[in-house]
Amino acid sequence: MARDIVDHVHLHLGLSKAAVRDVLSGSSLFVSASEYEGFGIALIEALSAGLVPIVQPNTTFRGLAEPSSHDPSG
Repeated sequence: MARDIVDHVHLHLGLSKAAVRDVLSGSSLFVSASEYEGFGIALIEALSAGLVPIVQPNTTFRGLAEPSSHDPSG
């Protein structure tokens, strides 16, 4: 490949929960080129695992990045 990433990028499909945990523990980035994301759950899970997000600026991901207008004081 032009960027020599073949040995550095791995695709994991159909993993058990334990296998997902193992893969995430050795990862540092969460990458999503999705133009549509329903709720952003995968991004939230990736952030909670400490991964650095690299995502398409779709509506959901932009909304998660914006400050909340919720006033916790009621």
